[in-house]
Amino acid sequence: MFILIEYLWVIESSACRLRFTRLTNAFSKKLENHKHAAAIYFMHYNFCRIHATLRVTPAMECGLTDHVWSLEVVLNLMY
Repeated sequence: MFILIEYLWVIESSACRLRFTRLTNAFSKKLENHKHAAAIYFMHYNFCRIHATLRVTPAMECGLTDHVWSLEVVLNLMY
């Protein structure tokens, strides 16, 4: 049973890695575009997404903010 679970985990992690590679190849033809996409992802991860283990966002846990940001607010910071 353990071998089957480990095998499925390897397949799943490989699929995720290939998907990330495929998406970055398709949408990040220029380094500048890749930097912007990564910045939006990290802002969403740290300020918008509530994590199950923390039950708050990482930014709230660190004391950088006192509320969950919407993705609209993050995108408006660009302009």
